[in-house]
Amino acid sequence: MIVKRKSFKMMRRDLFVEIISLINFKQISNRMKKCRECKCLFNKKEEKMKRLLIWLLVIVFVGSMAVTGIGCKEDAVEETAAEEEATEEAIEEEEEASTEEETVEVEVESKDITIAVVPKALDNPIFIDTATAVDEVAEKLGIKTEYTGSTSSDAAEQVLIMEGLIEKGVDGILLNPNDPKALAGVIAKAIDKGIKVATWDSDAPDTERLFFIGTDNYKLGEVCAEYLIEVSGGKAPNIAVETGVIGAWNHEERIRGFEETIEGYEMEIVSIQACDDNIEKSVEIINTYTSAHPELDA
Repeated sequence: MIVKRKSFKMMRRDLFVEIISLINFKQISNRMKKCRECKCLFNKKEEKMKRLLIWLLVIVFVGSMAVTGIGCKEDAVEETAAEEEATEEAIEEEEEASTEEETVEVEVESKDITIAVVPKALDNPIFIDTATAVDEVAEKLGIKTEYTGSTSSDAAEQVLIMEGLIEKGVDGILLNPNDPKALAGVIAKAIDKGIKVATWDSDAPDTERLFFIGTDNYKLGEVCAEYLIEVSGGKAPNIAVETGVIGAWNHEERIRGFEETIEGYEMEIVSIQACDDNIEKSVEIINTYTSAHPELDA
């Protein structure tokens, strides 16, 4: 067995392929086709607006994820030379395929289009790269963008931000909702006003948003549980979970994936703490809780 370390470049490519594999371009295309078959009332410019919205979101999401390197660790991995070569070939094939799927012709009067990008919060450092990517893509596509959001991860404040964007009459909104239920009403209002709304990172699946782009959050929770089962031997009766925002779809899906995977084992979540996507609060919660609960297993 030959032990090798993946280069950072290799891991970045792995991440890119993984993200692209989670983007269901075919589903997006089918939904747009279905709208046409149902004779929805939108003109040619609106159809192109949808294409532009998808293209902008793909670049922003993939770009910001690749820059932050989420999920990348310089850990040693075991794989034979043959496996690595096969992996390289598979990556090249997937990148070529994904590039073909990504190609979207955008022929619009771009100067007349304004797309707002709304993260969960402006104080969350993970979205700094998103803001940078938004500016870069706007310049590349020749459109106007507005990067705006609530100061902290607060659904009520995010609703007010959305209301303001509706009043401005933006053409599209890329929203990362803190709470899908709390944002459902204002999302519907924006759509009724003719604004194209899509979600990223966190979804609002019960709304009429155009599409969602992000990771498989249920799978993330599932993988986390599988690893904990492995290292604990399936015995961890006292588990505490720290999440970002209670009610956020992506966070709730991760917890659901974790809970359903540990069923049948001597494992139980005894507490769920929320840090509101605040690093300082997160550290404080961990220190306080672990000190007060020495019986904690994980």
